Parts: sequence; structure tokens; C-alpha cells
Amino acid sequence: MPCSLVLLHLPNELLAHVLRQCPDLSTLWSLIHASARLSAIFDAGAGDIVNAVLRASVPPPTRDLIQAIVALRTHHFEFQSYHQMLSHPLAVCQHLDPAVPAPMLRQLVGLAHRVHALAHLCLARCLHRCEAALRLPPSSSSPPSWTEEQRALLAFWRVQFFYELKVAARDGGGLDWSPHDRARLHKANPSTVGFRDLLLSEQAWTAIELIHDLTGQHPHDMMVDIAREWTNPPHRFRLPLPPPPDPEDWRCTPAHHRPPVVHLESRPEYEWEDLNQPPVGWEFFRTFRANPRAAPLATIHFYPYRKFGFLFWEASRMEDWGLWTSDPDADLAVCYRRWRDILTDDEIARNSGWRYPTTTRHG
Repeated sequence: MPCSLVLLHLPNELLAHVLRQCPDLSTLWSLIHASARLSAIFDAGAGDIVNAVLRASVPPPTRDLIQAIVALRTHHFEFQSYHQMLSHPLAVCQHLDPAVPAPMLRQLVGLAHRVHALAHLCLARCLHRCEAALRLPPSSSSPPSWTEEQRALLAFWRVQFFYELKVAARDGGGLDWSPHDRARLHKANPSTVGFRDLLLSEQAWTAIELIHDLTGQHPHDMMVDIAREWTNPPHRFRLPLPPPPDPEDWRCTPAHHRPPVVHLESRPEYEWEDLNQPPVGWEFFRTFRANPRAAPLATIHFYPYRKFGFLFWEASRMEDWGLWTSDPDADLAVCYRRWRDILTDDEIARNSGWRYPTTTRHG
């Protein structure tokens, strides 16, 4: 008897337990669409099931964004003004309100499934671009690790949170703000909102560039009509449907192991903590202006590097590619040349003249 049929012969209580043990929200989405019975079991205990999966498999920064999205949709957003939202971090998410209706939680799980697919597609495209630019054999790099996957997922959830804010400002739902604050949010773009940190903004822009690719938008279009782009965009602030997956595509695997199921009282796995640390790609990029050996990259914008996913990759991958070194005595000129060589002269010329906060490591 196929495993799927064996599963459906289990009592409802055990099937509900299986749903609560899903390794991620995307898997939960697949299971609740596997049969009408599993779908009904989800509806009967949606709050407990979604909270269990969130606690066990979703890192805290991502949980906070998901909580904020639900709060906007249920008209319980914590911030009372535009300034307050920009000045304070999101509340720490312990769990979703159990009173959230099952249909809304089903929509949330479906959204998570779409985010998961887009994040995987983004990583795949970035990885292929890196291999081509660095002249590596195709498919020679290891699949993205759990941490790299989670960084990409977090970037797409930030974009979705921004979209939810824009929809609330446009439609008047979810925000009890003054007309002035609504107008400011209506005109805001990802850079002006800023995600409270330049690094977070750049990670989000990496995700947005994939969205533009899928929806047929291009950077020069945004520069011509940036006001329309972020007030009345063609995508209407909805994440696009990803193309059908490649049957030969990889699945993200952990650098060492996936974090086990944990409870709120438990200390997060070290990989969860790494999500709050700047990736080495960003730290190394910030040395450009402080180190004369980085010329002609001293004032370059990060924009041309977004397409390579440098803000997602772990240190070991960047070091394998010669784009970073863990040796404090190493000659950084070798790494700088590597960063220089993956761009064209035109890309460097068009994107130079910017100023970023820097670090002062010299080599």
C-alpha cells in the first residue's frame, strides 16, 4: 500500500500531529492539499498547527514579519504612525493569535509556499550567475545551505511585509493612521522605508529584482517612473507565481544539519543566530572605500552585485570562490580583483560615486 494511503488510515488525532510536525510551511501547504480529509483536519485546528510549525521551523526574525502581516490583515497592527513604525522594531512573535480564522491561516500558509518557491528560484539563479561569472563548471557548487535558504526567505518576507503595508495604505484597511501618514506610506519605496538597516534593504532589493524579472519590469523603467512603480505598480503588490520547478533542480540542504524541532523555551540553534549577523559578502564589500587596494571599486554601489546573491551566501562558499578570506594576514588584493573581474567596465562606471558606511580592514 502506498505511504500516502497508509497515512490516511491513521486516526485524525495522529494526522493532526503529523501536520504539526511539518518541517516548514511549504510542506504543510502540500499536505493539506493532498486530500480533503487532511484539509478538514487543518481547518479544525489551524491555529495550533500553524503555531507549532512556526515555533519549530521558522527563525525568529521571519516569525516577527509573519506576525506583522497577520496583524495588518486582522487590523491589529502595533504601530500607530509612520514615524513610530520606522523608529521601532517589530514586536517579538511568540505565537499567532489562536482566534485568527482558519481561512486566513490557510491563505498565510499558501503565501509561505509561494515565498518558499520564489526564494529557491532566486538562489538558483544567483548560484548559476556566480558560476558563469567566476568561470566555474555549471552545477559545480554545492546546493544552498539551510542558512542561505533562510536568508533568502527572510528577504522575500520583508518584501511581502512592505507589500502588505502598501496595500493597507492604498485600501485603507489594517492601519488606523492619520491621512498624512497614509500618504507618506503610499509614496514610500523599499529604500525610503529602509527596513531599518541598509543591509536588510539590499537583501530585499535582491528579492525585488527577481520579482521584476518575473513580471517583465526593468530598472530603467523604474527610474523613468519611480512614483508609479511604488504607488500603482503592474504587480499590484502581489508576489508573482514562480514558473514550474525544474525536475532536476536541487533542494536546499543544511551546512551541517537542519535545526531540530525546538520549543520557545529552548535556545535557538547556532544557524538561527547567524541570521542576525551580517554575511561576509556585506562585510567585505564595506571595506572597499577604506582600502586603497580596492580601487576602482572604492565608491561603487552594491547594485551590480545583487544579482549574484552575495548577501545570502555563507563564508565558506565565498571563501571557496575567492571572494573572501578568513586569514587575517592574507593579501586582500586577490579578493578585490575577484570582485572587480566579475563586473564589466561599464557596470563599474555606471554604479560608482556612492558612499557607504565602511569597515577599516586593510590587507
